[in-house]
Amino acid sequence: MEGNFVYMDTAGQNRALNLQAVDDGQNRNENFYSSRLVSDLFMTEMVINLSDVIVVLVNQLTLEDQRYVRMLEKHGGNKIIVVHNLREIYTLHNLNSLIDKDLTKGF
Repeated sequence: MEGNFVYMDTAGQNRALNLQAVDDGQNRNENFYSSRLVSDLFMTEMVINLSDVIVVLVNQLTLEDQRYVRMLEKHGGNKIIVVHNLREIYTLHNLNSLIDKDLTKGF
């Protein structure tokens, strides 16, 4: 492969926070939420602005995933690849059903 290639993994941006680790009894959770949100927004903007190709990996296509991909499309300039990891898909029937629901009807 010629040229420059950089891989940026933003996995886990939307995972639940461990609030017990930051709650010191003075209700500092709200600041932690805000700090986390700002960090996640910065990372998202950086990835979008620096990437030619964006790969979005989904376990199960959710409304939030759809909104995220649509936002990426509106930004423009990036090639977007959505990869479904087919978690918990064991039969051809389930695969075809998932393709129809998540890909054909979802996009």
